[in-house]
Amino acid sequence: MQAFTSHMSRMHEQTQIVAPGADHNPLLEEWGDPFGCPRFDRIEPDHFRPAFAHAFASHASEVAGISAMRRRRRSRTPSPRSEASGQALTRTLNVFILLAGTHSNDDLLAIEREVAPRRAKHWDGILMDAAVFGRIESLYRARDRLALRPNNGACSSAITSNSCAAGASA
Repeated sequence: MQAFTSHMSRMHEQTQIVAPGADHNPLLEEWGDPFGCPRFDRIEPDHFRPAFAHAFASHASEVAGISAMRRRRRSRTPSPRSEASGQALTRTLNVFILLAGTHSNDDLLAIEREVAPRRAKHWDGILMDAAVFGRIESLYRARDRLALRPNNGACSSAITSNSCAAGASA
């Protein structure tokens, strides 16, 4: 467990992107819109660097917590912790990809070039981590005994497949 924790700490340090404007960042605030949308009129390109830094660090911490959970969980559904992991990263990426694809400019293109290798490194670190893969693989092997709902079983198969394709092994 110690090796995994230090691996995630290094990953956290390496994903830090520092930029001004983190104080009143609409990407880091709760989105009160009835449809769960951010206030696009308040989003500036400078908001993305601190939002990505926060999102990568938050997701790395969430994954470390999931990996450290007890191995034998008898529930048939995913834990609330695993269900909620990566929400900040998903939100930030969704807004960024939407704006970069529809309303791009030189600033967004520069951020895209900065974030792309950090994003790849972040996901590679998770997909190739032996402790994380060990948890995924143990759930995959026990899927019949756990009587998972069809969508959870399919998710387990897809995640195991993707992790193996990325080069993971326990």
